[in-house]
Amino acid sequence: MSEVKIGKKLIITLTSGMYEDSRFVFREYIQNSADQIDQAIKGKLLTPEQANIIIDIDKANRSIRFFDNATGIESSKVKKILGDVADSEKSGIDTKGFIGIGRLGGLAYCDKLQFSTSYIGENTKTIMTWDAKKLHDLINDPSVDDDAAHVIQQVFDIHTEIAEADDHFFEVEMFSVHKSNNALLEIESVREYLSMVAPVPYDCAFYFGNKIKSYMSDHNYPKLSEYCIIINGEQLFKAYRKNIYRVVGMNKEVCDEIHDIGFKEIKLSNGDVAAWLWFGISKFETQINKLGNIQRGLRLRCKNIQIGDDSTLISKKFFKEDRGTHYFVGEIHVVHPDIKPNS
Repeated sequence: MSEVKIGKKLIITLTSGMYEDSRFVFREYIQNSADQIDQAIKGKLLTPEQANIIIDIDKANRSIRFFDNATGIESSKVKKILGDVADSEKSGIDTKGFIGIGRLGGLAYCDKLQFSTSYIGENTKTIMTWDAKKLHDLINDPSVDDDAAHVIQQVFDIHTEIAEADDHFFEVEMFSVHKSNNALLEIESVREYLSMVAPVPYDCAFYFGNKIKSYMSDHNYPKLSEYCIIINGEQLFKAYRKNIYRVVGMNKEVCDEIHDIGFKEIKLSNGDVAAWLWFGISKFETQINKLGNIQRGLRLRCKNIQIGDDSTLISKKFFKEDRGTHYFVGEIHVVHPDIKPNS
């Protein structure tokens, strides 16, 4: 029996092919950092107050940097953890990632992708550099008949530098971001996107945040995973506000407001809670316009990371009409361990 060949074009699917919005790479790298921060806190390497995820977007030089001060990766394990594809040791039960392909996302949008890391107790900084431009050339060259694994092996190298023994961090850098992906360099657009997607705290301006947390505590739901994420020097918070706006011409005016919130449970046939949700209570006179209301729609979240967008729950299974979700503001939080996002 001949061996099965995994074609090189699969790499396209594993990088850009699964997502419509290139900004997903921010979510993926944040998700990886969050998992490592959880490990660092569990191992008492950090306190929650010390942990942070830093994102720097350099539009002038077309580069993006992600940095976390979590565990880092042991030098001897860098090649396996960062080089192997879809072979993650994460279970997806206690972690946000579990497949092992998210880190490849940056390859679709820049010419060079670089991972740098140091593990506490090692005086070594390990640097893995991916030549994304060469990868694209090999994939698009019809004369190259190599399989996916062989192509990948040709486009990265690893070297080490001396570091302090007490250093512990993980860094991702995207260099020469493609002009066709300028959205990745628009700081305010990225900040807006992540304010609804990332696992960050509710802003103090949204005073229903405390009511949401009290409800969770009363029902013994797991605490929301929340992280300090700093984008170009400014901490990120969820974008929820009480006001609902209508934009007319150049004017933005309040047309409704969330005056309270309600809660519901979603249960499986055996009675187990699959998810719980909070939703804003307003006049519900008309659907909320997208313009001026980034928060509109019921949002699906798993481990406090948004899955999809404001239109993911457009379905007659949930509402009589597709537009039903856009009368609401709120979040559905999946809590059952057997429910896992597949992309």
